[in-house]
Amino acid sequence: MYQKLIIALFGVLFVLTACQKPEGEGGTSSITGYVFVNDYDNNGNLRSSYYAPNETIYIVYGTDNTIYDDSRKTNYDCAYEFKDLFAGE
Repeated sequence: MYQKLIIALFGVLFVLTACQKPEGEGGTSSITGYVFVNDYDNNGNLRSSYYAPNETIYIVYGTDNTIYDDSRKTNYDCAYEFKDLFAGE
């Protein structure tokens, strides 16, 4: 009797911990944007402003990571998109 109860408790614990949603890819959310650059000289004067094609954008999943998890390049019209993300909390 106790053996069946212990097995059932472990089964319930497994189901409850297996249903947690981790950060990162696999969801239905996305992040999109454009990269706009303000180029300043050493004196703090604005030299030029422009949209930047072929720039690398980085993303970090979660709050405890110290390095990036994924990257994208901006396309010809300076846009980027990270797809299939879980919604943030």
